[in-house]
Amino acid sequence: MGQHFLSEDTSKVASSAVRVEMVEAVVSDVAPPSGRFSKGSSVLPPMELRIGSRTVEARRAASCLLAPSVGDRVVATISGDEVFVMGVLTHDAREKTTIALGGDVALEVNENDRVSLRGARDLKLEASHTVTAAAEDVRIQAGRASVVAKKIEMIGASIESTFDQMRQLGRVVEVIADEVSSRLKRNLRFVSEIDQTRAKVVDVRAEGVVTIHGENTCVTARQIAKIDSNQIHIG
Repeated sequence: MGQHFLSEDTSKVASSAVRVEMVEAVVSDVAPPSGRFSKGSSVLPPMELRIGSRTVEARRAASCLLAPSVGDRVVATISGDEVFVMGVLTHDAREKTTIALGGDVALEVNENDRVSLRGARDLKLEASHTVTAAAEDVRIQAGRASVVAKKIEMIGASIESTFDQMRQLGRVVEVIADEVSSRLKRNLRFVSEIDQTRAKVVDVRAEGVVTIHGENTCVTARQIAKIDSNQIHIG
């Protein structure tokens, strides 16, 4: 009575279990360039830990998101001949805190939940190749926005913009469109060299005065040139 029996498979698992020891250590080196770290293969950089009076090679566990720095106190597990850093206990506040992950990373939340990233001072997004933002609605609010790029492409069905003041500086500006419509209260243009208009039909109408003035003025027509007015003054 009261006796317990293990199946044959359970006995094999129990006999093959590896004893795991958890210890506290200090990081003495991170990914040294000597190439002496060769155990296992991992995209997470290896490191050296000082446990008491001995130094061992260790790797950061996949669940340890904070990348340890030299001098950090960490908690590590020893499993056979492998040592894994499970977490960082203390980190020098003067050093940059880095969350480092290996391989492709995906952050997912439930469909109706939100994700917020906030930097008390600065927030930086950086990639060596591409940064992509895809959403039904993208909004950017800033006191000042600067965009520096070698080439900008914008494709859309429509665009609307509202500015109190807008200034454009460019060496060459080219607009290709089926129709361009402007409604302005005042329109001032200053052209230092050449101003050309080439069109099939040009129609200029003014409710007040139309003035054309130049050092030399030429008006030519291939067939008919017509001047029609109640009064015509020449000279």
